[in-house]
Amino acid sequence: MRSQVKKISLYMIKKCCYVFFFLILSNGVFAQSVTSSSTVDWTKNSFTSTVNFDMEAANLSFPTGKTVAVNKMNMYLPLMIKDPLLALKVDSSNMMGDLVIRDEVPFDNISSLIKNAKRTPGVFSRNGMELTMDHDLDMLTLSSLLVRHTYPYSAYPPIEQTATREYTGIIIDARGALPVQGEFVKDETEPCFFPKVWDEQMNLIYEKNMVQPTVAQNQGIIHYDYSSDESRYKDRVGNDPLRIRARKVYGVYRTDPVISRMDALRILSLPEHMELLSQGKVVILLVK
Repeated sequence: MRSQVKKISLYMIKKCCYVFFFLILSNGVFAQSVTSSSTVDWTKNSFTSTVNFDMEAANLSFPTGKTVAVNKMNMYLPLMIKDPLLALKVDSSNMMGDLVIRDEVPFDNISSLIKNAKRTPGVFSRNGMELTMDHDLDMLTLSSLLVRHTYPYSAYPPIEQTATREYTGIIIDARGALPVQGEFVKDETEPCFFPKVWDEQMNLIYEKNMVQPTVAQNQGIIHYDYSSDESRYKDRVGNDPLRIRARKVYGVYRTDPVISRMDALRILSLPEHMELLSQGKVVILLVK
């Protein structure tokens, strides 16, 4: 089921971008001249790409051809990095490409973010025959396009209560292979822009619309990390966080931690903890 959904989503991405592929294919020289690679660092909300332009393959020479090469790299940059960018997971059942094909996020908006992101000037290597440019997109500028609520809401206080105390933040350890909710398999938790947190009774404990919109836009609704060294994210969860171990993982893309009902009550039983959720003071630990 999961693999089928992935194939469908990738098909939609390719269909959505058909016109851009056509533009590249119509310029065979350029298509053979440019290569790109991208990496994602969810701990820093960074989408980094390196674009290389082969001057020799494009029949350009240094230094006269540098301006032409730089202009073409800037012009076609959104096309070169679109595939990995549109494959970023938004939530448990959507990638960015799914939202683009449904016109929930126009590709023009994404293209504008790419063009306005930080980049290095073109640097020549290989005896002046290859021009390299590094590009760094802050993924919060991308996820902020999807924060559309005006006011956050809070979960209803539970009828059942448990002993708890006030904490400064919440850490959910979702590292390692976990049972998948509703399936007879195990899998690792994957990062996304807007994960949800559920309890074992599948009550929703935390999601995007519980967070103050300015917080969700400026810092995201969670912080991902891979380390048990809490000094790395102390500014997010404070000196005395509530530490929780995820029991399961949920979703088509395995993005949502499932915690025990008891741990959920430890969060829900205090109004101060509702404020923690509203301020996005949540860290999810994943396998690196």
